[in-house]
Amino acid sequence: MKPMLTLLAASLFALPWCAGCASTPNEPIAGQGGAYTQYVMSLYDQPTETYAQRTIEFPVRIAVAQIGEESPDLGFIGALNSARDVVGQTAALPAPINCTATPSREPIRALQSMARDQGADYLLVYAATVQPQSYSSPLSALDLTIVGAFVVPSQQVTANARGSAALIDVRSGRVVLSAAAQASASRYSPDANASSELNRVSSEAHTKVFKLLADNFVRTARDRAASQEAQSASASTADISARQGAR
Repeated sequence: MKPMLTLLAASLFALPWCAGCASTPNEPIAGQGGAYTQYVMSLYDQPTETYAQRTIEFPVRIAVAQIGEESPDLGFIGALNSARDVVGQTAALPAPINCTATPSREPIRALQSMARDQGADYLLVYAATVQPQSYSSPLSALDLTIVGAFVVPSQQVTANARGSAALIDVRSGRVVLSAAAQASASRYSPDANASSELNRVSSEAHTKVFKLLADNFVRTARDRAASQEAQSASASTADISARQGAR
C-alpha cells in the first residue's frame, strides 16, 4: 500500500496546476427549450394583425402548461398560487412533446382552446433546457489508478439551465407578458461517479431555474399591475381636470 501512496503523491506534485485541463460538453438532457420556442413563435407565423394594447386583468385566471410534459411542475404551480395579488386561479394542462412534432400553429391553438374551456383568460407556457458539462482537473491523471478513479475528485461537473415563460391572451393569441431565468449547479466528483453526478447537478439546476422563473414571472406581473394602476390613476386625474376646466 505504501508504494501506491508514494506513486499517487509523486504523480500529484508532477501535475501542471491549471484551472481545468479539458472540458466535455454534453447534449441537453432535460427540458424542451427548442419546443417552447416553436410554440411561442408559431403564434406569429401569420401576418401580424392590429390589436389595441390590452390591459391585463389582475389577478389573472391562467391555465399553465410545461412544454414537453404531461403536467406542470408542482413547485412552479405552487409559487404562482402563493402570489394571489396577481394570480387568482390556476389550472394545469398537458403539453406532451409529440404535439410539437410539426412546427405549426395547431399545438398552441389546442392549448388555447383547453385554457378557455377551463375558464382561463390566459395561457402560461414555459420550459427550460439544461446543458451539462464536465471538466477534467489536473487530478485527472490519478484516474489511471483504481484508487484515484473511485476516490479522487478529479472531475468538475456543472449544469447550466435557462428557462422562459410566456403569458398568452387566449382570445387574441398574443403574448402579453414574458419572463426568463438562468441557474447553475456544480460539484467535484471522482471519475467513476461523474456520470451519476452529472445527472444530479442537471436535476438540481432544473429545479433551481423553475423556482427562479416562477419568481421572475410573479415579479414581472406585479410590475405590470403597478404600471397599469399608475396609468389608470393618471388617466382619472386628467379626466377630472378636463371636466373641471369645461365648467
